[in-house]
Amino acid sequence: MTISSTTNTVSYTGNGSTTAFAVNYVFFGTGTSAEIQVVQVVTATGAETVKSNGSDYTVSGGSGATGTVTAAVAPASTVKWVINRTTTQTQETDYVENDPFPAESHEEALDRLTAIAQEEQRSLDRAAQLPDGYTGAFDPTLPTLITGSTVLAFNSAATAFEIGPTTAAISSAGTSATAAASSATASASSATASASSATTSGNSATASANSATASAASASDAAAAVGLTTRGDVLKRGASANERLAIGSANTVLTTAGTDPAWTTVTNAMLAGSIDLASKVTGALPIANVAGGAVPASTGFSVTDFNAGTKSTGTFTPAESSGNFQYAINGGAHTLAPPSNSCSLVIQYTNNASAGTITTSGFTYVDGDTISTTNGHDFFFYITKSNGFSLLSVKALQ
Repeated sequence: MTISSTTNTVSYTGNGSTTAFAVNYVFFGTGTSAEIQVVQVVTATGAETVKSNGSDYTVSGGSGATGTVTAAVAPASTVKWVINRTTTQTQETDYVENDPFPAESHEEALDRLTAIAQEEQRSLDRAAQLPDGYTGAFDPTLPTLITGSTVLAFNSAATAFEIGPTTAAISSAGTSATAAASSATASASSATASASSATTSGNSATASANSATASAASASDAAAAVGLTTRGDVLKRGASANERLAIGSANTVLTTAGTDPAWTTVTNAMLAGSIDLASKVTGALPIANVAGGAVPASTGFSVTDFNAGTKSTGTFTPAESSGNFQYAINGGAHTLAPPSNSCSLVIQYTNNASAGTITTSGFTYVDGDTISTTNGHDFFFYITKSNGFSLLSVKALQ
């Protein structure tokens, strides 16, 4: 055979119905051994996918002749198929000394070399190259360090490539240039307005100075009128006129009964009720006051146990926000997991007639007594979590 054409690639745009595509150049191999490549290209985006011989398409013909590629599914009208010759770059022709000259195998070897040369030329034609007439010292080697989202630029001496600014910086520069042009126009208009405003401002400044003097005198007169003569005095509104509220004693707070304000000593009654410390206090909390004094070491505290309900399926992850003392019913097989946050919890478990196996998950370490499923058995589960580590200690109460 001979290769009289340099054609080694052909492309077809799909239409959703055509499946057979002629390969109008000679290629080697046939069937699943055909030395060709089929690339599917999405027309809108240019995204490429190399199709698989034998599953996406079949090949007939070839082995030194033209052939046909038949798609398993007709390509849609939104894609095109590009069929490239990809001759295997090996040399398997062996000449045996003193044998007759093997003209056919010799010619096939030359044909394969020609095919490979054409395919390499196809690759070279797609590459960026210096012009044939270029005689400068430019080195087209790409930079060693290639960074994403940057542009490729020429260095200041025009002798090599270098990594240029980021695409974000270029976009920002364009935005800044547009903003600067708009700002220049606005500044010109503002300058004219400022000149007019300066005259008005001069008049306004004189009026403001006169007003400030009058206001100062008025404030002084008002203070004197109600007797605000002592540091810390407060001006309040009485039933019908402004009045003086003298400064309070040390460690008192300003309160009101709904009408007139007054200085009052803080009492326990003022502090009664629920206070949302979590949203009101940052940092370490002081020890709470009891009966007007700090809690001594011998004084305890009482809480209301939280009812966590009956656990019979899924995973029970106790939360310290429900309280440090909780109780639950084992009503069926379920999983116990450590709380999400660092804390210490005590959970009292009681088995009912449907009690199932309690499986633990996520604890760093589990020790203590065996957890039975006998109806009426009780247990204390002591849970501690700190710095990502968690411990479960079980104590049977029978």
